[in-house]
Amino acid sequence: MRRPARRSAAVARSLWTARIWPLFAGAVTAVGVAAASNVFGWLALGVVYAVVSLFADNACNVLTDGTKFGKFGSGHPDLVPYQAFPASDGYFIVACLTNAFYKRMASALGRDDLLTDPKFATNPSRVTHRAEVVGVLSEIFRTNTVEHWIALLEANDIPTCRVNSLDEILAHPQIAANGLVVELD
Repeated sequence: MRRPARRSAAVARSLWTARIWPLFAGAVTAVGVAAASNVFGWLALGVVYAVVSLFADNACNVLTDGTKFGKFGSGHPDLVPYQAFPASDGYFIVACLTNAFYKRMASALGRDDLLTDPKFATNPSRVTHRAEVVGVLSEIFRTNTVEHWIALLEANDIPTCRVNSLDEILAHPQIAANGLVVELD
C-alpha cells in the first residue's frame, strides 16, 4: 500500500531533526565553544551522516513512495538544469533552483525558445526531457570558456561555480590559509 504524499514533509522533518540537525548543531557548538575559550581541538563527525544529509530530499521520496532513482550524473533528480556542464576549457555548475532562475538563464543566453517550447517551459517537463535539455545547453556552453559563462550567469543572478581539478583545489588560497596542505622536510 502506498503511503500518502503528505508524509513527505513529516519524513523530511524527521530526517532533519533526527539525523541532520544534530550534525550541524554539534559542529556549530564545537566551533563556538572553541572560539569563546580559545581552546581548539578535534571535531569528529560521522562521514555517513554528512553524506546522508546531502540526500535528505531524495530520501523522502524513497521512504514515502518507494522512488527508485536511476543515475543522473552530476545533476539533481528533481531540478533541471542543476548540474555540471562542459565549456570549451573545463566544466562549471549551473544551478537553476526555480523557474525564475531558468527564465533568467534562457534570456541571458538569448534563447527565448527554451522558454516557449513545452518540453523546456517548466521544471517537471525539463525533468521528463532531461537528456534533451542537457544536450541543448551542453552545445551552447561548449562554445565559450568557463570564465565567460560564469561571468554571464553571475551577472544575471544565476547560481554557478567552476568545477576545479584536484591540482586547482590543492593550490587554492583557502586551502593554504586553513593549513590543509603542509610541506614536510
